[in-house]
Amino acid sequence: MYPGETPVPSVRWEAVRDGLEDVAAIRLLEEAIERAMQRGGAEAAVTEAEAVLQAARIDILEIIDDAFIESRDYLKAGDRRVEHTWWDAQVFEEHRARIARATLAL
Repeated sequence: MYPGETPVPSVRWEAVRDGLEDVAAIRLLEEAIERAMQRGGAEAAVTEAEAVLQAARIDILEIIDDAFIESRDYLKAGDRRVEHTWWDAQVFEEHRARIARATLAL
């Protein structure tokens, strides 16, 4: 928050909140998978949910790895190799929707 009479959200804190919500959604899906496996009879939904999680983890780790390379302190301003685009945000939004659908399906 920035100082003032009313709270003003910052882009960074919004991003932190988004990340925390993503972690919570992933954990909910993992718990739903565990419960479905214990109950049995939902093998297709479990397989689909596990595939959703695996795809999200791969994409997210690739974006995070690129962001880490970009933000290293020893790189000079002209050395930045990764430019973030609308695609990065779209990837997260698509995974959020898939995770929500898979959780509801279980």
